[in-house]
Amino acid sequence: MKIVAYTPQGIFNGSETEYTEEGYKDACSFLEKLPSLEYLALGTDRGKIYITKGMIDKSLFVIEK
Repeated sequence: MKIVAYTPQGIFNGSETEYTEEGYKDACSFLEKLPSLEYLALGTDRGKIYITKGMIDKSLFVIEK
């Protein structure tokens, strides 16, 4: 399971984790809070990326099982 961020600057794949129902619910709950965040630090296989509030507002986030 991973979070994929489709931003104006490109597509960023979050680090992959094992799928569990609890983990999926936690990820959904996290994504619901995105509009209130000032920034997002997304862990990837190549390091962390930081997404500002302006980028968050223009991006699409998908949870891939």
